Amino acid sequence: MLLIGFLTIQIVGLRGGAVLGIDNQLIAVTEPNPGFLQMLAIAAVGSASIALLGPAVRNRPKGTRFVFRSGFIAATLIQIAVSAAITAQGSTVLNLNYPKPRWGEGWVIEGGMNSAVHLILIVAGYLLLSSRSVSEKAQTLRSGAGLDRE
Repeated sequence: MLLIGFLTIQIVGLRGGAVLGIDNQLIAVTEPNPGFLQMLAIAAVGSASIALLGPAVRNRPKGTRFVFRSGFIAATLIQIAVSAAITAQGSTVLNLNYPKPRWGEGWVIEGGMNSAVHLILIVAGYLLLSSRSVSEKAQTLRSGAGLDRE
């Protein structure tokens, strides 16, 4: 989700006519634009994340799915919490008179505040909870149909 933070910083810069480098510092000036490529990239990152959390792990063992999805949720929650803590301390990210924080700090802040990250977190939580209930229902159906007997 750091990548979404990085892309969000790029969009903010482009809207003001600034091209920012990987370190969030000004490297060029351009015509202000909405940053359509960056928005498309955010959508692609979100789609890829959901695909990795859903269909890509669907056929894995239940324990693997649980660890993968809960690990993703924990890492995303940590990013959101760190973003909120930094923002609450009055980080320069909210002050337009100062440049964006360099490197990872800016990516964590912007990614943690981005609604796309929050939506992916909700989908991950749903997948985590629904996969457990679906597997429990499947076990119940198998035992009711006598399929689990030897």
